[in-house]
Amino acid sequence: MTDAWSDAIREAYASAPPAVTIFYTLEFWHSSFDVPARVVRDHGVLITEDPVVFGRMLTMEGSAPRNAGESVLFVATQFTAEAPGSEENVAPEITLSIDGVPGNLGIALRNSTTEPGEIEVIYREYFADDPSGPHFIQSGLTLKRTTVTMLRVSGKAQFSDPTSKSFPGTTYDSDEYPSLSQ
Repeated sequence: MTDAWSDAIREAYASAPPAVTIFYTLEFWHSSFDVPARVVRDHGVLITEDPVVFGRMLTMEGSAPRNAGESVLFVATQFTAEAPGSEENVAPEITLSIDGVPGNLGIALRNSTTEPGEIEVIYREYFADDPSGPHFIQSGLTLKRTTVTMLRVSGKAQFSDPTSKSFPGTTYDSDEYPSLSQ
């Protein structure tokens, strides 16, 4: 398993350089979305005037599932992510709350509740002095039990449950394996 922490983020956390701001971001994806919904915890800079949009243009990592290596818009908003508990025999959950929900995120999440499929969440951290790519990435999260209002989106994000997945990930049926039907 690869270590998600880059040397740069380790150094930043260890030395806590006061001049470097860290941009905390979330990306939401559902099969019903046309484009991913991306937010950054920041006041942002003015991106467009009509409509008025504040945010940050940040570059995706080369291995990103969508827009790999491209500079994309993360809309400025405020959100919290509460650390998961550590109880035995309980899947860890991260409680996410997004205030001042950007219109596209609220609409997309509201629509996704009527469509089948999971809402994927990717958390990334960028340095203000190096927006060329994230320095920390946490993927493999799925948003559960989502509540969407005009001003807030909240929900529980869980890691995928590898114990519920089939191994080796193949479904054996008589169409693919005709000898099974004999």
